[in-house]
Amino acid sequence: MKWNKRNEVSFREIVKLQRETGLSKELCELYLSRGLKSRQEIDSFNNTDIKNLEKLNTLESIQMVKDKILDKEVRLKKITIFGDYDCDGTVGTAILYDYLKQAGFDVNYYIPNRKREGYGLNKEAIRTLKNDGTEIILTVDNGISSFEEVDLIHELGMEVIITDHHEPDLLLPDTEFILDFKNESSPYFEYICGAGVSLLLIYELEKELNTGINLKKYEELVTIATVADVVELKGFNRDLVATVLNRINSNEIYNKQLKELIKISQVKALTPGTIGFRIAPMINAVGRLEDASKVVKFLSSKDSNEIKQYASEFYEKNLQRQDVERRLLDEALTVIEEERLDKNNVIVLNRPNWNKGVIGIVAGKIQEEFNRPTIVISEEDKIGHASCRSIPGFNIYEGATCS
Repeated sequence: MKWNKRNEVSFREIVKLQRETGLSKELCELYLSRGLKSRQEIDSFNNTDIKNLEKLNTLESIQMVKDKILDKEVRLKKITIFGDYDCDGTVGTAILYDYLKQAGFDVNYYIPNRKREGYGLNKEAIRTLKNDGTEIILTVDNGISSFEEVDLIHELGMEVIITDHHEPDLLLPDTEFILDFKNESSPYFEYICGAGVSLLLIYELEKELNTGINLKKYEELVTIATVADVVELKGFNRDLVATVLNRINSNEIYNKQLKELIKISQVKALTPGTIGFRIAPMINAVGRLEDASKVVKFLSSKDSNEIKQYASEFYEKNLQRQDVERRLLDEALTVIEEERLDKNNVIVLNRPNWNKGVIGIVAGKIQEEFNRPTIVISEEDKIGHASCRSIPGFNIYEGATCS
């Protein structure tokens, strides 16, 4: 089986783009391989200022969610932001929590425990939040496929607002307040991560609330989440990352927490590479090995000493994560070699009590090593917890659901 790793570009396409732009054959081939087929698309790609935010005004979903949050009755209710335990989810939760808290809302947050609860809304947590007085659950980076959980929220007399960035099914959960740009015809925002959705929502809320909060500190964190979540650097993502990295590398940085993470990791220049391999892993390690709600505490803290202490702890936690990951990967590679699993079109590994927090990283490394879709399963109490990583040309979600 042959897998294509990049877009194939025809000679005819190259000549056509050369005629339109006057660029060299090599540049035209490079742009075309990135899906850029016209001068307009190339100009937009090269202009990396954050733009097109005015288009948010035309998108019904974000306006409905904004208006719901700004409703006078809602502002008197207790809101719990229900996030995810990875870098994307914790950043998105932290910036939305921090913004709403400073804007005067009665707001709290909940991050599920990765090992005990798993990803997304769960019924036990929903009941706990109800007992704690929560009246509105606002999701970040999850919820688009939580049908039974949304029904339970309504049964318990609470309301739910979903913000997510994952691919929605044909049917959606039973709530009119869903913000997912995969559900919108807006290519500029199509690829944003969960934290990016939170940031765009904050942009819209700030237009009305006019708090004067410096949103650049949120943009910096969302840049970290965007790179960490490995979403495509197209449209808003590319403009945000390029703008923020240029700013930070010119010694203009606003987020205290990010300053400490950069300092402790001894990063000299912030790039997608140093974010992906030095900064983001410290944030992710906490959720992989223990309670990711600590990340939200860190990212929303105003205490300089506390920020330094958390940064130091996260650095050490990432070293522990690397050790756990290394041992699990060595074991997985041994199994692949002994059972000759690399001869299969899809590599599937299933072992009891593998650390669920790192099987995703291991699956990714195996996929890169063997260029095969990879599924790594950790079995605990006869229940399998899987993490899947695929390759260009094969949609593993569609592959799993086709008959």
